Amino acid sequence: MASAYRRGPADAPVAACPGWDVTALVEHMAYIHRWADYAVRNAVAAGPDDIAHPGSAADLAEWLRSGAATLADDLAAIDPAAPTWHPFPVERVAWVWARRQAHETAMHRWDAETATTGSSTLDTRLAADGITEYIGLAVPRIAQREGVVLPGATVRIDCSDVDDAVHVLGPPDQPVVATLRATAEQALLVLMGRASHSNFEIEGDVEAADAWLSIPGW
Repeated sequence: MASAYRRGPADAPVAACPGWDVTALVEHMAYIHRWADYAVRNAVAAGPDDIAHPGSAADLAEWLRSGAATLADDLAAIDPAAPTWHPFPVERVAWVWARRQAHETAMHRWDAETATTGSSTLDTRLAADGITEYIGLAVPRIAQREGVVLPGATVRIDCSDVDDAVHVLGPPDQPVVATLRATAEQALLVLMGRASHSNFEIEGDVEAADAWLSIPGW
């Protein structure tokens, strides 16, 4: 992401984040790394004055890199089961931050590269895990934050390029009424609002699949 920012154009619009350009994306991600790191180190939410902001003459690429490095070091040093604070409807332990920041950083790196060069890629295994995180963390968060009533039908996502990556959306005690197939990368990009629903091959109940694919974005 830092390299994309330096390569530019830094004012290139970011399609997945309406109203943002690459500069705003880098500022956001650098802030989020520090916000997450504060929670990792202190196990409480950061207050409005707890996160440093760059000066107007700051090298934003270096500010991004330094914050990411500090967060990575602090996550490596802490027990993954150590208590923390976060706003998500899952257990409040440190490993949640490690996973969340890996995926958020990877997705926004994809955003920045796509904005500046027109293309990017996601690691296949990381993307498959991103789908697991989306189901276990993002979907409950969306339902909680947006007051969304989730679809009652159960559908399955099969990643065509990862043999053991099968993901289930919906009540696990209900029969699967549709199977959605795509590569792990394309599946995650659809779920994260970066690609068209048509990237999925859908077998079974198309309406049930569309209902899941139409919930508000993460």
